[in-house]
Amino acid sequence: IAHLQRQNAELSALARRRGAGDTSAECEELAEALVVSQSDVRHLQLDLEFHQAKLEEFLVENDALQEELHKARCDCITLRRALEAKDQQLRHCEIEAQVASVHRRGVASQLRVGERLGVRDARRFPERHRGGYG
Repeated sequence: IAHLQRQNAELSALARRRGAGDTSAECEELAEALVVSQSDVRHLQLDLEFHQAKLEEFLVENDALQEELHKARCDCITLRRALEAKDQQLRHCEIEAQVASVHRRGVASQLRVGERLGVRDARRFPERHRGGYG
């Protein structure tokens, strides 16, 4: 753009000189240079408009991507919290499974004691007699 401004200043100076009596060859040269400069300016304006439009597109796209990223981060936080809750539930289930395992071993032991005492179903065996006679 600075180059075009210099070129336009030169053309203006040449135009002033033309008015002072320069030859027609210089006038033709000046006219040709003016046409080239005007064409260059149009091309630069077209490029500028194109790049401004692209910039607007990229800004809109960037805003959309920023929104999408924010939503994805929120979803990630929500999923992480749900996973933590499920992990906590799983830990509680593991504790319950361990308790149930200990309880089953205790019942199995009581069944063996009942069988030694001649009772068919130790689960029906009175509570006071479980674990043997004392």
